[in-house]
Amino acid sequence: MRIVTKYGTNRQGGFGPFAGFLLIALIVFFSSYIPAAENTHIKILYFFSTTCRHCIDARPSVLALSKEFNIQGLQFGEGQRAVLPFPVEAGDKKVAQEVYGVAGVPTMAVLVDGKYKQKIAGAPDIQDAKVIIKGLARGAVTVTEAADKPRKGEFIVTGWIIARGEYFKKAQFFITDRKSELPVKAWLPLEAVKSPVSKKRPKLMSDVIRKPVVLKGSMKKTAAGSVFQVKQELRID
Repeated sequence: MRIVTKYGTNRQGGFGPFAGFLLIALIVFFSSYIPAAENTHIKILYFFSTTCRHCIDARPSVLALSKEFNIQGLQFGEGQRAVLPFPVEAGDKKVAQEVYGVAGVPTMAVLVDGKYKQKIAGAPDIQDAKVIIKGLARGAVTVTEAADKPRKGEFIVTGWIIARGEYFKKAQFFITDRKSELPVKAWLPLEAVKSPVSKKRPKLMSDVIRKPVVLKGSMKKTAAGSVFQVKQELRID
């Protein structure tokens, strides 16, 4: 399987030197607000089959992602090569399994600057893949990276939230990348009522269970062990 990775003057009226200074200042100011995603090379390898029902379910999400990210399709199984709005090649099963840990289709492998970072497997996770991919593009680490290399200070991590135990009594929350997991301290209320003004309740922890998130925070030591203390849930559009 071949995988190609890419990605002062005399014043004659007007503002004179001040205009030049202002222009430079504006360029410097606004350049600092360019989304990191535009400065980070993202490559997505999409492993699929035209006869896979789950691949058919994932197709709309994949097509939507292809409008924002560079995707390379790797097709498995017999039949005519799929026609998609991105390059498609025949997949190599051995490489898919040994290099990217692909156990079935549909699966995505996300590379950042040529480095393999995250596997996203199954139609449900692919439907939510944009949050994970944009999080990685903006400098977030995977849960496995955070677990393998303890980090001091604040950092950004992305993954899916899972919960164990009784929700209102002994619920424990974790962030996972489907390979590793980190305990997370709840940063949203467990229960809330609607506001009499807005008639809308605030976001709850139950709203993010099984959902992808991008969290900013730091590791804190507790009596039960280290836990990720969330400072902010970052919004990904």
